[in-house]
Amino acid sequence: DTQDAFPAVPALLLSGAYDAATPPEFADHVAQAIPQAMHVVFPNASHDFSNESCQIGLITRFVQDAATTHLDLTCVGRTWRPPFTTFSPR
Repeated sequence: DTQDAFPAVPALLLSGAYDAATPPEFADHVAQAIPQAMHVVFPNASHDFSNESCQIGLITRFVQDAATTHLDLTCVGRTWRPPFTTFSPR
């Protein structure tokens, strides 16, 4: 039983909806094993900080409070889609 492997302490897991390196499903699996886990999935994001002020704000508040109960997640929905770019060698 994996729930016995993790202490009952708060945990904040952040994922990007389009992260191919560590998909949100991976964090979902981990969150199920941690009793006080909160998993936040940023739309339009991959394996980056495309909504840096929101992500850093959530992390800062989590560390200050040592809890996920007071996190304001309204900024998560304002995650912009990065511009599409291609690389063309010269």
